[in-house]
Amino acid sequence: MLIKIKHKDTGEVLYSLDAENNTIKNTVETAVKGGVNLSCADLSGADLMAANLKLAELEGADLSGANLKYSTFYDADIRMANFRSADIGHSYFGGANIAGANFDGANIEGALFEGN
Repeated sequence: MLIKIKHKDTGEVLYSLDAENNTIKNTVETAVKGGVNLSCADLSGADLMAANLKLAELEGADLSGANLKYSTFYDADIRMANFRSADIGHSYFGGANIAGANFDGANIEGALFEGN
């Protein structure tokens, strides 16, 4: 299944992946592992539970309402990202750049922010 990750403002495709039994989580993780810059990506409402987003470039991304529970944001760049009403419970943000990120209404229970 073809899944496209688009820019939140322009609709430009930042990354796409066409794979059998593909999911948004698989697409995002593949992009991140490949070093794709997903700044300003529209990932609102995405189910990314337990995603490995280590070193992700998500500056200004819209993650509002996303399920990110148990995810890893180790050393990720999430400056100015929107996590409004997202579930980031039990996620790890060690070393992540969270400057200006919006966590209003997010479930942060058990989330660990170290070295931010």
